[in-house]
Amino acid sequence: KVRGLRMVACASQAMAWVAQSKFSAYFSWDLNGWDVAAGIVIVEESGGLVSKMMIVEDGGDESSSRAGVDTRDMIITCPCERKGEEGLLRDELVEVLVENDCLEY
Repeated sequence: KVRGLRMVACASQAMAWVAQSKFSAYFSWDLNGWDVAAGIVIVEESGGLVSKMMIVEDGGDESSSRAGVDTRDMIITCPCERKGEEGLLRDELVEVLVENDCLEY
């Protein structure tokens, strides 16, 4: 499902590209607040999601997965084009990461 993975620029810059839909998603581990503070604001203002690396079960509370500056591991996804699809890309990415034992380090 993934053709390649490359780190490009700092976390906040990559998050801004997700907010602009230049990237569909960005995920990273072991981040610090100063790495992501500006990016969180930009992504959320654009309608994108800044989430913890967790799957929200059907009927679960989306707000429980919201990442903040104190979250070390996060997934950022671009604004959805269709209502009701919020979080689908995030959940698919987390499933792939879980299947490949990428959440433990």
